[in-house]
Amino acid sequence: MILHAKKRSLPAEIVCNPEIMGGVPTIRGTRIPVEMILVHLRAGYSRVDIFNHYPSLPLDGIEAAIAWAEETIGPGWRDHPAAA
Repeated sequence: MILHAKKRSLPAEIVCNPEIMGGVPTIRGTRIPVEMILVHLRAGYSRVDIFNHYPSLPLDGIEAAIAWAEETIGPGWRDHPAAA
């Protein structure tokens, strides 16, 4: 599957807005919860699989989710259970 380049002027960023998904951390400009990206990564999905599942995900969205996880959860985020 070929990934189509998405034109973005700003880097992907994690935001918490109470008016979007009840304040759950999401990728800015989407309704994609960061935790869903992390769940897919923990389960071993490839980046291509994740992009196919979330076509609105910016190309740097996975890296933003990983950076957020490392800062918020810590370097062992892959072993951390999903949020309840």
